[in-house]
Amino acid sequence: MVTHEERMQKKKAVIDSKINAADEERGVLVVNTGNGKGKSSAAFGVCRPRPGPRVKGWRRAVRQRSLRYR
Repeated sequence: MVTHEERMQKKKAVIDSKINAADEERGVLVVNTGNGKGKSSAAFGVCRPRPGPRVKGWRRAVRQRSLRYR
């Protein structure tokens, strides 16, 4: 019988091989939707610069659009 630790090591090996084979950098798009409050706060929290060495070349934008004006 295969133990949990052995299964996780096998999964990690597969994921690590995919990461090593990746040769393309991609950006990240986060979309906050839904009724109620907190969407803007979440967006500004994600965009906030982190303390430590600055990474040059990062672009951040928060765009708000109301669906009622469609």
